[in-house]
Amino acid sequence: MKLFEFYKELRSLNLPPDVVQNAKMRLLDTLGVMAKGYTMQMGQSAIRSAKSMSAPSKYYGAKIVFDGQEVSWPDAAMAGGYMVDSYDCHDGYMTSRGHIGAAAVPALLAVVDCLERYKGIKVTGADMVKALVLCYEVASRCGDKMHATWPTYHTSGVWTGIGVAAMTCYLMGTSECVLRHALGLAEFHGPCGCMMRVIEYASNIKDGLSWGPKVGISSYVMAEQGFEGAPSELVELNEVSESYGEDWLILVHYYKRWPICRWAHCALLCAERLFVEMGPVTSKDIESILIETSKDSVSLGTEIPTCADGVQYTMGYPLALMLLRGDLHHSIFTSEHFRDPEADALTRKITAVEADDCQDLWRRTRKRKARVTFSFSDGSSKTLEDLTGEFLDNPVSDEQLIRKYSTLMNLILDEKSTKQLADIVVNLENLTEDDRLTLKELLYGQKEGSKPLDSHANGFHDSMNI
Repeated sequence: MKLFEFYKELRSLNLPPDVVQNAKMRLLDTLGVMAKGYTMQMGQSAIRSAKSMSAPSKYYGAKIVFDGQEVSWPDAAMAGGYMVDSYDCHDGYMTSRGHIGAAAVPALLAVVDCLERYKGIKVTGADMVKALVLCYEVASRCGDKMHATWPTYHTSGVWTGIGVAAMTCYLMGTSECVLRHALGLAEFHGPCGCMMRVIEYASNIKDGLSWGPKVGISSYVMAEQGFEGAPSELVELNEVSESYGEDWLILVHYYKRWPICRWAHCALLCAERLFVEMGPVTSKDIESILIETSKDSVSLGTEIPTCADGVQYTMGYPLALMLLRGDLHHSIFTSEHFRDPEADALTRKITAVEADDCQDLWRRTRKRKARVTFSFSDGSSKTLEDLTGEFLDNPVSDEQLIRKYSTLMNLILDEKSTKQLADIVVNLENLTEDDRLTLKELLYGQKEGSKPLDSHANGFHDSMNI
């Protein structure tokens, strides 16, 4: 069916069980990443910015997740988007080379909080799940269409904002007319930044996944107040999608094991395999390392990074850490591990070049490939190869996601509170009033289970390599 038909039927629609389960796990995974982002410099800067830019009105407002201060609801969503995007370990979508959860989840929380405190409307857990699925379905299709028609690689915020606008309209119970205008406004005002520039010059702005949710919610507000924005080119014009409710695109999004751009993961998997075979590999063991991969992956570079965002948008330094430690566990991404002298020494021996077969594979299948040749100091060498088809061919299990979430959430909540939050999310469609109160305390309250934020452990130095 088409979007507007799907929108009308969604509230009474019984979603497939696998779609419901998938949506809940994406919410849980994103909350874990947001918790880590809350402890980082970029996340804290976003919170301060939201507080400086706005205050709640007498009509609408929302609390900032994990902070608890109330601001305007678009800015609460913006701060949450920055928190998630500050730690590049959130889910993603291969075909549009972008991310939706980092925009959808903060916006969902902001709208739900706003509705309850300003309108007295308690959104059911089932509707939270449906709203999240709607955002993924709309944003996925808009991202696909935009990448097929636009000549440059743009930030995800421009099309995730359209999904957020649809989700906000659903939760607010608006008409199709308001929805159409909100979608058009979100498309027109979306943050369409140049993604490759951010990759070349690492900075806090990342993938536009902060302004995407802000624009999406703001577009609903403007449409509700009489602004006209229809029609949306990505939703209503030219090759309109008719697969809503049949082809569930939320199911083909991937999860990330490591907080590094996905383009580097195939090379990292090669390094992980070498560690499993040989144990720690140091700069004394290595003469040189050659990475052959696709053009975009090469653009990440192998320079030694100077900031947190630089680490997440590079290939050489994470590969060096993998060779030294056999994993990129989340605890590595703290200030005491940054500029590790041994990792620096290994990074200086790494070179990345474009390979025709890897680039051809990407063009044909949208799968990435890397071939890494390790030349050792004793004169021997070893070449390993990997494909990033493993994201969907070998999906991360729910148990693995819960472990990842727990590791990250334990940075700001104690183990009991971390498990409480997970239990509520995993059973979200059966949300009780007690669950609702606990959820509000865990997300917004300063209570016994919360840990004080250590300002000295907020991640890497924030100087920009420009």
